[in-house]
Amino acid sequence: MSDEIEITETAVGSLAGPRVGVGNVMESDYTDGTGAQRQGTTAQLFLLGRSERVIVGAGSVFAAGGLDWEVVRVDKREGEHGSVTLRPAAAW
Repeated sequence: MSDEIEITETAVGSLAGPRVGVGNVMESDYTDGTGAQRQGTTAQLFLLGRSERVIVGAGSVFAAGGLDWEVVRVDKREGEHGSVTLRPAAAW
């Protein structure tokens, strides 16, 4: 989809303004957009300019830059940096 943004682990990307760093892609527990606890591949997001760090996985939703963002997927391949794919959650 054209509205999806992919940010690679150890990199910083822009979410229509706010800058977000991605790190620590691993298997862990997280909360999805409905508030349910899940287990799967997660990433830690660093919302630059804020002290907040967020652990996300597929289906998680968080706020940045006045928008809600949905995590489409978190990928990790053996021997490579992982990535997080996000999109605006306006369709929710």
